[in-house]
Amino acid sequence: MPPNEKEERHYHNESQQFFYVLAGVAHLGISGNVFEIHAGSGIHVPAKEPHQLMNNGAVNLRFLVVSQPKSHGDRINV
Repeated sequence: MPPNEKEERHYHNESQQFFYVLAGVAHLGISGNVFEIHAGSGIHVPAKEPHQLMNNGAVNLRFLVVSQPKSHGDRINV
């Protein structure tokens, strides 16, 4: 994710997700709280929790996101 970019705030009815940062620093808003996640760390987002991933830094953010079950077709923008 390029610097100063963010995804639209959303949630998943069925899918829980785990975000793992490979490079850069992620900011993840979850239900009104913002968490700072550095490279080598991750965070779990339960199903039905509104969230938004942001790159507030000056370098590209590289991360993995694992969804269980798959999140395709299970995204509701808020």
